[in-house]
Amino acid sequence: MLSDFGLSDSYAASMKGVILSISPESRIVDISHLIEKYDIIAGAFTLASVVDYFPKGTVHMAVVDPGVGTRRRGIAISSPKCYFVGPDNGLLIPAALRMGILEVRSISEEKIGVGKVSGTFHGRDIFAPVAAHLAREGKFRDIGPRIEDFIRLQLPKPIITQHTIMGQIIHQDSFGNLITNIETEALRKINTGSQIAIEFNDRKMMIKIRPSYGHGEPGELLAAVGGTGFLEISVNQGDASKHTGAGKGTEIRVSAI
Repeated sequence: MLSDFGLSDSYAASMKGVILSISPESRIVDISHLIEKYDIIAGAFTLASVVDYFPKGTVHMAVVDPGVGTRRRGIAISSPKCYFVGPDNGLLIPAALRMGILEVRSISEEKIGVGKVSGTFHGRDIFAPVAAHLAREGKFRDIGPRIEDFIRLQLPKPIITQHTIMGQIIHQDSFGNLITNIETEALRKINTGSQIAIEFNDRKMMIKIRPSYGHGEPGELLAAVGGTGFLEISVNQGDASKHTGAGKGTEIRVSAI
């Protein structure tokens, strides 16, 4: 489960209750319920960064849904390894593309047999019953009609030239690490060595690429390819966002030295 519902309200618990009522043998894992409110891109990135590590047959239910109660459809996606359930706003797509999309179906409330539906809580009333249906090995085709016109969301892509990469910070984690949209292959294309120049917010700094945070001195600003596979700007035992003043959405320029 992934959502922007937070932990102080009953929303995540009520979705779990619905799932367990329908599929009591399910094991429910929380990816995060602390996605920034209404931030579909942050939710999509977080979901895409973890899907590889779950076992075959997993049902991923994600709800970051500013369009709840409108004509926005609910969808389910099948892949060779897992399923995805959530709103048709692009949230599921980067993760689903990573796993391979076999089919996308629009959720039919009548077909799946959901009960009374609130206009503001489709996570509990629609997505949780569909996720539970799949978790107990219900037929995917029973969810609703197959569609091709689902919303396709792509995470921001860097622009790579011979010597530079124009990218952006797409996530800031709870440690203050600044995760960019620049992957290892992009760094290879500009032939970076052990040090790079990074420019953002009219600032330019030379920082070392380290294998991990602990290879830098305490308090050192460094760059590393993190567990997500993307370049991170970090401070060993510190907060890179406070150190640099950069944050999610900040555009950066990376150059080889």
